[in-house]
Amino acid sequence: MEKRVSEPKSEKIPNNEFRPAEGEVIPAFSIPFLRGKINHLDQESMVNDCREWVSESKSRHGNDVGKNYTTYFDHDIRNKIFDTEWGNELTDVLKDTYIKFINEIYAQPVDYLSRHDVHFFPWVSVYNTPHQHDVHNHVNSYMSGTFYVLGGRDAQPIKFFSPALMSNFSHNIQNEMIQDQDPQIKWMGSPMVHDEMFFHPDNGDFLLWPSYLQHMVPPNNHDVRGDYERIAISFNLNHIPHLEDGRNGTQMSYDFMRPEEQPNE
Repeated sequence: MEKRVSEPKSEKIPNNEFRPAEGEVIPAFSIPFLRGKINHLDQESMVNDCREWVSESKSRHGNDVGKNYTTYFDHDIRNKIFDTEWGNELTDVLKDTYIKFINEIYAQPVDYLSRHDVHFFPWVSVYNTPHQHDVHNHVNSYMSGTFYVLGGRDAQPIKFFSPALMSNFSHNIQNEMIQDQDPQIKWMGSPMVHDEMFFHPDNGDFLLWPSYLQHMVPPNNHDVRGDYERIAISFNLNHIPHLEDGRNGTQMSYDFMRPEEQPNE
């Protein structure tokens, strides 16, 4: 969206000497986010299943606060989502959303793909104590996202960092919290240059973003009530790009590059 530089009122111009040229700010090199809603799934089943799965993970990881709130580290528990009707419906919707997004936004060819060619890797997180997730991004992934089973006004936001953070710093931009017209979004920075974005999720919201973006879930700044709960299903999406025929040169297997198994000590 084009932003016109405002002009000071003429009565405030000292001796008519302040004469900036009229112009407009072009918000170039933006980062594409997709924000949407998925409201047709069985929320009660999702809540109950997510609680049960994270409870299983917690029984394995005990007081390890880096692991006991998520199914990410437990392959067998993590994949239980695909045994549910709502989990398979969510998978189909998010795969189709990914295909539409990368085709329209990145002009990626997708006509050679089927749903089963899209890699979908989901995991559940339940924040019900002062949990947080430190700054990170996602490797081996093209797009990442989060679907919020339970959010709400007091739920912890997800916080994103501009990949131009160091460049912004060198320009000494103003650094204060800015409330967007959208009540769910806040920015840190200046009106037109943002260092950080905070998204406060509601039930059924989802976000999709490029996997290279650094992000985190900050600590809960509110007093954690006994009934506080934030349930999120995060996910990675990827696919194998279409390549030209590789049947040239002399065929050879690279299986000799496989690491040798170390003997048990």
